Amino acid sequence: MLLKPKRKEDRRKVNRAVKVDKRGTKVERRRCPECRGPLMTKISRAKGGTKTLTVCLKCGWSAISAQVDSHLLPD
Repeated sequence: MLLKPKRKEDRRKVNRAVKVDKRGTKVERRRCPECRGPLMTKISRAKGGTKTLTVCLKCGWSAISAQVDSHLLPD
């Protein structure tokens, strides 16, 4: 049984405190994987971090991702 080597850096999505929250201020440049339609992104606060909801305006496809605040990650 082969073991995969551990990554040198943590690749989880993490919220870091910044002076101005710049997420969600730019136009979404990605396209829907189903119909290639335009996407809309909505970011909302959740306990321990944020949730990002991405929705296709044409066909209704959606994806949700969660980000965790950096001070809540185990060392």
